[in-house]
Amino acid sequence: RDAETLDTFFDSAWYYYRYLSPEFKDGPFDTEKVKELMPVDVYFGGSEHTLGHTLYARFFTKFFKDLGLVHFSEFAKKRVQHGVILGPDGNRMSKSKGNVVNPDDVVKEYGADTVRLYLCFMMPYEATAPWSTGAISGIYRFLKRVWELSEKVHDLELSQSDLTQMYKTIKKVGDDLNTFQFNTAVASLMTWLNFLSAKEKITKREYETFLKLLAPFAPFITEELWQLINSTAKSIHLEKWPAYDSRHLVEEEISIVVQINGKLRDIVQIQNAKLKSQNDVEEIVRKSEKIKKHLEGQTVKKVIYVEGKLLNFVV
Repeated sequence: RDAETLDTFFDSAWYYYRYLSPEFKDGPFDTEKVKELMPVDVYFGGSEHTLGHTLYARFFTKFFKDLGLVHFSEFAKKRVQHGVILGPDGNRMSKSKGNVVNPDDVVKEYGADTVRLYLCFMMPYEATAPWSTGAISGIYRFLKRVWELSEKVHDLELSQSDLTQMYKTIKKVGDDLNTFQFNTAVASLMTWLNFLSAKEKITKREYETFLKLLAPFAPFITEELWQLINSTAKSIHLEKWPAYDSRHLVEEEISIVVQINGKLRDIVQIQNAKLKSQNDVEEIVRKSEKIKKHLEGQTVKKVIYVEGKLLNFVV
């Protein structure tokens, strides 16, 4: 058998084609199924797969194309490399070093959702970082707070500030999922949870939206909470992803960093409605007592403006 004579990476380098039609008898795979489902949208792998699996997988794809079995030259449209989770001591996990963290043991103690959410939050997807028992406890407490928040749900109308916060989180989590920035997506959910927890009551719409955004990261607890507040509803994982209205994402007030010759001299708060042009911003900024003091007796040679963010006087 090939499994007894060839390298493991070589063996697994074409199996994903066979998986599309395992009962197919007239060739290595059904070419119509391949047209329908290949190439792979995103291929995830670590550094050890770059030379091993990826090299062989690309060879097979080009070989199959030469035979007329596939219509593309690359088996995946995009490749994303994941990082490495080190032991708590900062070294690679190794039985000889005694620093191996067994996922089954952690799942038994904290639950699968906590472990899954911690893996998403602990570092950027492509980074390398040590396992932290203290940090995973924090994730467990976060999920506990999400559960307790269900007791604050009431039939209320959303205020403008509540709506803005909700839409900002929907946009942030959605954008981050598309770019595999899972850690910042979870961080934005934590920020929104703090916002919701500070209120005596929250709307059902807010809580439902929060659960939908959390569902990809913590599928089990969100499903249970979803059924708790919607006993006749279908699974949360069959719900549509929340949408946002960009008109509500505009901040009422923004901060303009004011510099003189590149040095920070003040941060001026300006109503968004007044941000019509650079001249408008400059006029408001010049009224600041700190800026007046630094510009007194100086000749402004140039003004550099980064819209909605920064104004720099060159004197």
